[in-house]
Amino acid sequence: MRAKGLTHPLVLVVSLILKALQNPKYVTFACGSQWGNRFEGNMKYLFLYMSNTRWKDLNPMWITPSEDICKSLRGRKYNAVLSKYKIDTLRVYSQTGVLITDSGLDSVNYIPKLLKASVIDLWHGIPLKGVGRPPRDCSLKTLLFSPWMHKSCTEDYVLVTSKYVLNLFKKTGLVSYSSQAIISGYPRVEFLLKGINTKEFRGWEVGISGKVIDYILNKKDYASNYIVYMPTYRDKYLFNKGSHRVCQNIIVHIEKELIDGKIFNMECLAKFLEKTDAYLFIKTHYFTHRDTESLNKLRSALKKITDKIVVLNPWEDIYPLLVLSDVLITDYSSVMFDYIVLDRPIVLYPYDFEEYTSKRRLLLDYKSIVPGPICKSYTELYSILEESIQDPNIGKDKRKSIFKILYNDPKILENACERICLKISELMKIEMPRV
Repeated sequence: MRAKGLTHPLVLVVSLILKALQNPKYVTFACGSQWGNRFEGNMKYLFLYMSNTRWKDLNPMWITPSEDICKSLRGRKYNAVLSKYKIDTLRVYSQTGVLITDSGLDSVNYIPKLLKASVIDLWHGIPLKGVGRPPRDCSLKTLLFSPWMHKSCTEDYVLVTSKYVLNLFKKTGLVSYSSQAIISGYPRVEFLLKGINTKEFRGWEVGISGKVIDYILNKKDYASNYIVYMPTYRDKYLFNKGSHRVCQNIIVHIEKELIDGKIFNMECLAKFLEKTDAYLFIKTHYFTHRDTESLNKLRSALKKITDKIVVLNPWEDIYPLLVLSDVLITDYSSVMFDYIVLDRPIVLYPYDFEEYTSKRRLLLDYKSIVPGPICKSYTELYSILEESIQDPNIGKDKRKSIFKILYNDPKILENACERICLKISELMKIEMPRV
């Protein structure tokens, strides 16, 4: 998020003076997702790893406009700055040696880059759909002036999980040269593998509501099986909010299609969840605007049908819940490629495939690359879900083959954060002993 007041030329002059007075001392995490209002994803888990291990000596610093996130991090003795305090933010940016982001420099402040800080973009998923270039039906103005045209020129390094994925990033324009790539696992995937009790990831509760934490810590009190449904956003529901694009109507859209029976037959779903002793957690894309009124309306409507469906806040971190989940349902979201490392059932439910792909191009052949069975109706979905719960090995061979494509070396998943930290120390010219 570009903080207001930090874009004036005088600010840059002051920054240059501060830069000259002191050597770079911070690894700054400037979160671009949801404009800094969330604590989640690759940035969260790399930040926690650095803050909880020997790498804390590199001074990881989280910049956020969220008072709740800042307070929670400081309460755990982690470094955090509230971006509305311009002097503190300017000081940190001016003394940044490495800037960490997850969605390109167009969503964060440009000062560290202008002051020659190295920029590492952890990105936010292995792309299935086109993300680096404009959609098919964009205007000429969008094509000429959008951030897509210069995104690949802004980051010094971009995190990718394999050479295969590197080629995908080149297709999207997110990477121009192979030398930009850091081939390693994603920090959030390392967390998936190691779980909530790993000391390197203490603090995972930050960015998650108390009720969801209770679902995570006390699963046995709720259900034998947790099913997570994570649909991606739809371009047709995007609209402008200030300088940002948000997806306010997705909750209203999902409410209508859930209750009307386009996505699920609610009566059948309630019976299915009862029969399989399961909870269904619905987590929409973080583009969704913070429309709590629509969220609560949807929750109330579903509560009348069953208490086994939980609608999560779109801006919450889902990964600790994924650790405890038994089945993932998704459509076009890259979460499927993260979840595959757990070797648990993944069910694809692209109920609007023709409409979606007419607006958003896919980089890969959908049927070939998705790591699970594809359902075209909710009756087929319930049948496959029940089979998957009874026998988690269903679809195992396909998951294994897709895994080999996306992750050449499984070892990079287990020490992803350590590899990235070594690169950061190299860029900051600080020698840290290898372990």
